Amino acid sequence: MSLLVNIYPLIAVVGGVLPLVFVRPAWRNRDKPGAVGLLVLIAAALVYGVGLAIRSFGPTGTELLLVQAIVMFGSGLGAMGWFLMYAEYTGLISAKRRAFYAFSGFVIAMVVVILTNPWHHSFYDPIPELAGDTAENRRVLFWLFTGVMYGSVVVATVSMIADALRSRGIRRRQGIYMLAGGVPPVVFISATGTGSVLPVDLTPVGFAVATAILSWAMFRAELLEV
Repeated sequence: MSLLVNIYPLIAVVGGVLPLVFVRPAWRNRDKPGAVGLLVLIAAALVYGVGLAIRSFGPTGTELLLVQAIVMFGSGLGAMGWFLMYAEYTGLISAKRRAFYAFSGFVIAMVVVILTNPWHHSFYDPIPELAGDTAENRRVLFWLFTGVMYGSVVVATVSMIADALRSRGIRRRQGIYMLAGGVPPVVFISATGTGSVLPVDLTPVGFAVATAILSWAMFRAELLEV
């Protein structure tokens, strides 16, 4: 376990950087349903991985708050990417650009709230030694923003499941592959983030695997071409 902890910054950065391989095909096919969401998800993987790597060095005080803003920014982008990807694919949203701008405003507002926490203490407790992201430290705005992020992902995922159940043939297979792309991050978040089965958060690895699956499904196999 000590080896895993020692090399964790490298693991987190590599997990965040690997999805960049899929930027080019995603950008070339940005007019396809779900491609913009995948681009946002790739950006989320990079920001989240780098943020976790920096946090593993143990910053304190103001520096820790800045790093936590980066980590939460990555989380917000991740939720935004999943929502846009699934919701556009299933037709849950018709105005993709408006949804993109609305979610972007939400994520930016969350970062601003975190950075201004020393003045209002509504996101984290004011206790200096609890300036990081711990269960004892989270306050009402943390749960509000987190609830919106998870809620949007759940809504989009339910929409994807319903679409797959209603569909037949290639459309159903498309939905199954798209849903399969969401499994790795959930597994890693549950096992190494929320569940603390391992001493480090390996969610960036889950993001890397997810973007590989989704990129193959969307562009290599062209599963979205009905």
